[in-house]
Formats: sequence, C-alpha cells, structure tokens
Amino acid sequence: MGLVQYAPAGIYEFDFANMKFVSVNDVMCDYTGYTREEFLSLDPYQLITEDSLETAAKILEKVYAGQSDLEPVEYKIKGKNGRAFWVLVNSKVFFNNDKPVRSMSVVHDITSIREAQEERRILEKQLQDAQKLESLGTLAGGVAHDLNNILSGVVS
Repeated sequence: MGLVQYAPAGIYEFDFANMKFVSVNDVMCDYTGYTREEFLSLDPYQLITEDSLETAAKILEKVYAGQSDLEPVEYKIKGKNGRAFWVLVNSKVFFNNDKPVRSMSVVHDITSIREAQEERRILEKQLQDAQKLESLGTLAGGVAHDLNNILSGVVS
C-alpha cells in the first residue's frame, strides 16, 4: 500500500463489474481536487471532458474485445473545481473468463508538456509567417531596384 500511496503519480483501481473506482492514491486526489471518498463515489464519465469521450469509448472497446495491455493514452479530464487538464494514462486490465474484472491505472499530469507543445506550434507558425514576409520584402526590393534601373535610363 505504501508504494502506491506515495508514488509520484496518480494511481487508481477500477472495478468493471460495478463500473466504479475501488481505490485511489493521494496524488490522483491532488490532481482532481476530490477527497478519496468523493473520488471513489464518482461516475468515471464525470472526470472525462467532452473532447475525450471518444478516446475513452475506443479504449473500452479494446478492453471488451479482450485486450489487457493497453497503449498509454492521453485524456483531457476535469477536476472538482472544473479545471480541465491533460493526463497520460497507463492501464493494465485483469480478466476472468475473458471478461474484464478490474484495471489498475497510473496517471501523469502532462498539461505543462501539452501547453509547451502548443506554444512551440504557435511560435513555429509565427516564424513561418515572418519568413514569408521576409521573402515578399526581398522580392519587392528586387522589383523596385529593377524598375529604378529602367526608369533611370528613360529619364536620362
């Protein structure tokens, strides 16, 4: 229990028969802002934001198709205060007679990484726009220079 409780990541266990969380560590409670009791009484769909529902549905399809080792998946979830943030979830599903019984998941808050990626994307777009303007300025300068040379001959 100590290892899970004090791990530097959110960890929870989910019961598929009852569709309920059965255990959660302090880090996951810190991420979401819920107390342990509040978290364990949550409907799992209360945590997932609207834009991540499709991702969650695809994962559940894989689970009910018998896949136990799931690839890490990124979700956008919301905490008790309504703040939405990105998490990376690694899950292991346990089966009994080919039916999912429970899963254990390790959750990392990756909001700062996602924000940095978005900032980088914006900066790259700004750089591309600046390079386009620079090219346009160079072209305009060249045309003006050529036009000046032609007009100098005519004026003379």
